Amino acid sequence: GGPPGGFAPPPGGGVGPTAPGVPGAWSPTEAVSFGWNAVMKNFAGVALPLAVAAVVASIPGALISFVYSFMAAIVAQYVEPSFLAILNILVQVTSGIVGLCVSSYLAGGIVSFALKVARGQPVQFGDVFAGGPYFGRMFVAALGAGVAVLLGCCLGLVPGIIVALGISQYSYLVVDQNLGSIDALKQSAQAARKAAQQV
Repeated sequence: GGPPGGFAPPPGGGVGPTAPGVPGAWSPTEAVSFGWNAVMKNFAGVALPLAVAAVVASIPGALISFVYSFMAAIVAQYVEPSFLAILNILVQVTSGIVGLCVSSYLAGGIVSFALKVARGQPVQFGDVFAGGPYFGRMFVAALGAGVAVLLGCCLGLVPGIIVALGISQYSYLVVDQNLGSIDALKQSAQAARKAAQQV
């Protein structure tokens, strides 16, 4: 079999690198090497859009925190400390929701961009901001992933980490295989389970 996830074979013909005894699988070293080479072919064209996307993703939360800090310093003279505590909670919740919306929108574009880079396809700066078609599914999947990890952490740190790693690939499945939110989470967990069994 060829490389997993729909990836094209690396230049030079043949199939992608495979792990011993696992048809179509890549060893960690081969996967890292493949990714590094794909990025270095056009470092500026890959790194700059991703860096800008990371900055854009951080702006809403930083702006909300700045406005809250400025306003809190003013209103603290006129309200009870308990009111400021409630206001702080509301601001944190609002910041979290806004951050989730922004990251869900950007995730689709960033994943699509990364897949193009890995496959040697041409990319444009604006590709990282073209996540609109995936926004709804990314948002629901991110919420589901958050709940799943929280439940895992309730059982302990290790179960929480295992759950987080198991469902971490959902965004690629949403974009690459056009899956729905829940199906992407399920398939990510199933793929992780199979990979763990092959180790």
